[in-house]
Amino acid sequence: MRGDHFTQLTKENDSAEIRNGETFRLACCDCHLVHDVEVWAEKLPDGAPLVIYLRRNPRLTKDRRKLKEKKK
Repeated sequence: MRGDHFTQLTKENDSAEIRNGETFRLACCDCHLVHDVEVWAEKLPDGAPLVIYLRRNPRLTKDRRKLKEKKK
C-alpha cells in the first residue's frame, strides 16, 4: 500500500498507473470520502471482466475532512 499519500488527478481525463494487485487510495475532491481500492487483472483476454474491490477507509476520510475544515 502507498501509505497516506495520494496521486493528484485534478484534470478531466487524468490517469495514473496502478499495478495489478496493488491497493491504492481514492479520495473524492468534493466530499473527501476515501476508499482503499484493489484491482485484479490476471491474464485477461479482451472483453473479460476486471475485478475491482473497494472498501471505505473511515480513518482517512475523517482525517481528510478535518483537514478540509482547517483550510476554510
